[in-house]
Amino acid sequence: MPRGIVVDAVRCAIEVQNAMVERNAGVPEDRRIVFRIGIHLGDVVEEADGDLMGDGVNIAAQLEKDRDKTKPEKDKDSKKDVE
Repeated sequence: MPRGIVVDAVRCAIEVQNAMVERNAGVPEDRRIVFRIGIHLGDVVEEADGDLMGDGVNIAAQLEKDRDKTKPEKDKDSKKDVE
């Protein structure tokens, strides 16, 4: 996979997270939309029925299962690493 695609994915994740900060500004905590974005470079295969298979899917499923129930915090260094 070309490096540019991975960098684009990280930049997109940062843009989405920044947009969510703006969207949630002034919104009561119980009405905010909060989520995490993870990016993994790995093979994913789409089956004929639309199911997705591969290490990337397995990792995502495990992360979802084990996710921490605390409020996610934006990594202050994430944007710096991409630029």
